[in-house]
Amino acid sequence: MKARWHFCSRQIAILALLLWVATGCYVPIRQVPAHAREFFPDWHGNLIAGEASRADVLLLMGEPDKTSPDEMKLTYRWPVIHGIIVVTQCTPPVEIDSERVVSFEFDENGILRSIDDSG
Repeated sequence: MKARWHFCSRQIAILALLLWVATGCYVPIRQVPAHAREFFPDWHGNLIAGEASRADVLLLMGEPDKTSPDEMKLTYRWPVIHGIIVVTQCTPPVEIDSERVVSFEFDENGILRSIDDSG
């Protein structure tokens, strides 16, 4: 009876291991992709609406990814990888990612009017 129990528990353990490998797992990482912007300044507290100028934003943030036609809005965006899902050893991992977007809007005098941080 003892040998039979040992054989049964061994089969259950192997089955559980196979199910775990087949379902995959999530690996949390925080990584910026290689093709993305490398410099991410901490603009919180350094750029205050009503005080900072367009030049202050450009000096701190660098060249924007998008500029409005009237140049009153500068937009910076960068992707962030939060984790990967590995399903099996036969398939490539799937990335879980998002895009961080920050827009700075200026008034006609070039003073920062608002900051839109959608990330």
